[in-house]
Amino acid sequence: MLVFDGIIFSLQHNGGISVYFHELLSRFARLQCESMVLMFGDNEISRQQTTKLAREMPTSRFLERCRSVPVKGYGVFHSSYYRYATQGQFLNIGTVYDFTNERFKFGPRKWVHSWQKFTAIRHYDAVICISESTKADLHEYLPDIPESRVYVTPLAASEAFCVDDAVVPIEDYVVFVGLRGGYKNFALLVRALRLVPGVRLFVVGGGKFTAQELAELENAIPGRYFHQGYLSVERLRDLYRRALCLVYPSAYEGFGLPVLEAMLARCPVVALRTSSIPEVAGDAAVLLDSPQERDLADAIVAVSAPSMRGELVARGLIRSRQFSWDATYLKTRAVYETVLGHALR
Repeated sequence: MLVFDGIIFSLQHNGGISVYFHELLSRFARLQCESMVLMFGDNEISRQQTTKLAREMPTSRFLERCRSVPVKGYGVFHSSYYRYATQGQFLNIGTVYDFTNERFKFGPRKWVHSWQKFTAIRHYDAVICISESTKADLHEYLPDIPESRVYVTPLAASEAFCVDDAVVPIEDYVVFVGLRGGYKNFALLVRALRLVPGVRLFVVGGGKFTAQELAELENAIPGRYFHQGYLSVERLRDLYRRALCLVYPSAYEGFGLPVLEAMLARCPVVALRTSSIPEVAGDAAVLLDSPQERDLADAIVAVSAPSMRGELVARGLIRSRQFSWDATYLKTRAVYETVLGHALR
């Protein structure tokens, strides 16, 4: 029996981890073996994303996200967010996404998160990392985890980001996607755009601008910034397609999914050469060695040139198609079969 812990769907309405588990669940639902997903809370998106698998909705307990799961039976239990099965005869598997909290957070919230994460990982019979970079971080923070227990299954971008080869007019804006605090280097991009007159900034997701962000934006690029909130895949794809580039100046990522999404949408990428980004982007993006305003500004100007843009778009299409959710599924299935000792049907 395969049991999937759907706790992530009660923690985020949309996000990279939810997308990842949705893609896995939709493929494991095709197998003949008995499978089910445990759902917690009442999340409309959760119901939509898991309709192909049998669902069980246990009563949600106090601090459910931090607790082990007393599921009965035997087989494989795959947690979406740092939990493990107890009572039954399950082989525990968990996915490790990154070590952002360990590297950049402080205080009780970090301590609780790391305690839960490390405890769960030590209970796992197999640990799935989403990049080689995350695997290296795992061995740094948990050197006691045997190499033989760790597997890498890269992520992918949705095929919905693919666009045709019709020529579309490129507009004078860059795109920034996701959270903006600290290591994400959003403020660096704002300062860099002060050096590139006329180029607008479209920000997707990450919540409303803070008072400090608004002050910085008004000071550096007044009238040139726009917050898009949450966008559907189709709207984000269209935003990418007409942009000068995606600027992804994060100093740390467990994978960096927007890089692949932009490439599929024929949008050049400018990012930092750090953590997982080089293994995702390969030679298909402009990767900067250090977070400097002038270097970032120069890169935005450079990718605006038609010749360089054309080369990056071509390389990006080739690179992004080297990743697929089918490959992620097959590698994950192989992990299950390894710990079980037999093939799944």
